[in-house]
Amino acid sequence: MLILLNGGRSFDNVDTPASALKQQGIFVIGIGSKSSDIRELRKISSDPNLALSVSEFTDLPSVQEQLFSEMSKVLVRATPMTPTVTVEKQPSGRDVVFLLDGSDGTGTGFPAMRDFVQRVVETLSVDDNKDRVSVVQYSSDPTVQFYLNTYTTKSEILDGVRGLRHKGGKPLNTGAALQYLRDNVFTASAGSRRLEGVPQVLILLSGGKSFDSVDGPASALKQLGVLTFAIGTRSSDSRELQKITQDPSYTLSVSEFTDLPSVQQQLQSSVEAVVTDIIPESPTVLGMLSSMVSCL
Repeated sequence: MLILLNGGRSFDNVDTPASALKQQGIFVIGIGSKSSDIRELRKISSDPNLALSVSEFTDLPSVQEQLFSEMSKVLVRATPMTPTVTVEKQPSGRDVVFLLDGSDGTGTGFPAMRDFVQRVVETLSVDDNKDRVSVVQYSSDPTVQFYLNTYTTKSEILDGVRGLRHKGGKPLNTGAALQYLRDNVFTASAGSRRLEGVPQVLILLSGGKSFDSVDGPASALKQLGVLTFAIGTRSSDSRELQKITQDPSYTLSVSEFTDLPSVQQQLQSSVEAVVTDIIPESPTVLGMLSSMVSCL
């Protein structure tokens, strides 16, 4: 739903953009002052009756009840369009982000990390647009190797993984990297389909204890609905990794990164088991509008 507050006539044409919004299923309500063009607002609004007017914006309280009434009518019309949520035994897709420890202490183990990512990607369904993959490497700060929407084919992703080079640097700031993922990678602009109900999966490979706190960023990712799995070496802090993941069973350990093949099947089984159990919580039109009205 779009609520437009307008105080003047547009200098450009509104016809095509207004039509495009309607085709997208966006409900538009226009409220204009005496200086606006009511005919223009009627073109923009989803229905001429959705174009409201006031003399001045100070008079907006006078149309609030009318606005609520029109929103309720829209809700009634939109309710049949609410998609039915069903449980699928096989997930329709996943957005998978790999966060790799690229600090100075992981130089010798980095080729093994790269090979591990390559093997996991081989098992994903990328070419039919079910799965998307992103790789981020970090030490004191994170560096995005590629986003979820950078590549659209498995071969492109595999080429990108093969081309990974060890970042280097210190100290290891895992908390900052997690926060960066939340703000910049698990987003629609970066290719995340979280708002479409697609499971969000983070696979962290860590070779040391973080120099900054992971508590806040890890909690923020959980609130976002990201399923985090962590694999640490003997140099990492298992308790810290368990804080980052949703469940202690999502934290795996190896002596060295060269031992990653020994836990690959266990990781994939855990990811499959959790993702299959997820029922995408697609917000209904009823819920969105009810929340909107209560906030207003």
